[in-house]
Amino acid sequence: MSDVVVHGVRSSEGRSEGSRGASASADPVGRFVDASTLLLAYGCPRELLRRMTTARVLLALPTPAGSVGYPEFQFDSDGEPLPGLDVVLGALDPVGAHAWRDAVWLVTPSDALSGSTPAAVLRAGRVDDVLAAVGSGIAA
Repeated sequence: MSDVVVHGVRSSEGRSEGSRGASASADPVGRFVDASTLLLAYGCPRELLRRMTTARVLLALPTPAGSVGYPEFQFDSDGEPLPGLDVVLGALDPVGAHAWRDAVWLVTPSDALSGSTPAAVLRAGRVDDVLAAVGSGIAA
């Protein structure tokens, strides 16, 4: 996946691979953006980022290094959260107890979505299709 651009700031802009910003990963959910990059890109206080993750507008995942990462797949090409991500996360995991499971589900091809990943289908604006996959039990 290429670098994500969050509100006009490229995730690895001015940074080398593996440093702060976007990081390469063999992780099943792909690359992550760190909080510093998101805060710089959004130009918002840490409290707003915390509210966005608490409200499940964004997924924040604990990393093996002990920090928190934000998977790139959840952002569109303009750096905004995927359309309907918050609704899908609410249906998939209402209390947000399984963020890693939710992230893996979003990037795993689904028979209920004709082999596409839920994230790709959200990126195409087909929120209802993803919600149906959540409800079908096939993709969950």
